[in-house]
Amino acid sequence: MESAPPTLVPSTPRILLLDDDPALRMLLGRLLKREGYEVCEASSAHAAVVESGLDLALVNLSDDQDVRSAVGALRNSYPELTLIVLAEAAGSPERSEKLLILPKLSRASTIVSFVAMALEENAHTRS
Repeated sequence: MESAPPTLVPSTPRILLLDDDPALRMLLGRLLKREGYEVCEASSAHAAVVESGLDLALVNLSDDQDVRSAVGALRNSYPELTLIVLAEAAGSPERSEKLLILPKLSRASTIVSFVAMALEENAHTRS
């Protein structure tokens, strides 16, 4: 009796949520989980780089120097990782390869929409 070939189950996208504001981290984490993503939460760049198998990182830190350090550390550890950074100085969304900068005051639903869009683009790039 032959067994059926295994079916491939699409993996759940894994997102690193790097945010030093516990309340906002909890809110964004909850929204992302509700959308079906696996969310790894961290409050600092040091804690963030121990994660593996990430599909995207969402960075929201209050100090600009911490943002630069986090982006640098993530780029060094995961060169192909797409980063979405919430920044005070951003007016409208800015995009470059594997980096999207959104205004810090973006609505949570807008952030979740950009996460979905970036993950969709990643999926097309890989196939």
